[in-house]
Amino acid sequence: MLDSSQVEVADRVSRRRALLFVIAVAVFAVVQLFGRPFFLGEAVTPRRLTINLWSLNAFALMLALATGGGVLNRRALRKLVNDEVFRANRTFAAAIGYWVTLATAMAVFWLGGLRDTSGREAIYLIVSIGLVASCLAFALREHQAHSSK
Repeated sequence: MLDSSQVEVADRVSRRRALLFVIAVAVFAVVQLFGRPFFLGEAVTPRRLTINLWSLNAFALMLALATGGGVLNRRALRKLVNDEVFRANRTFAAAIGYWVTLATAMAVFWLGGLRDTSGREAIYLIVSIGLVASCLAFALREHQAHSSK
């Protein structure tokens, strides 16, 4: 039997998750816009540390989206927070991310004739844009789910 306080905690954690996803993706996007390791005019060799930090940050966002965050929460709380609404919202976000990623890849291909683009630059663009779209879609759906309650 579920304790009402457990349900309240799970609801609070779930509501906070939507806001935390918006903050995390905003920070990720701003860092990419102002600290981008590519597209500095001419072909440059990006600093290895910048690339590694970008990939670690992107991986952390992917992991958060895959698990819903809160991997350190107790199992009972995770089961309450990661309910069927969460799974539907994550599936929707994955679909949005998929289509945005495909569209970005096609844009990189089509626009590749305007400027030489390395494979790393293309991956950086495709992953960054697809990940931002996916995380924002997830956060929006989570927020909408809680607004309707």
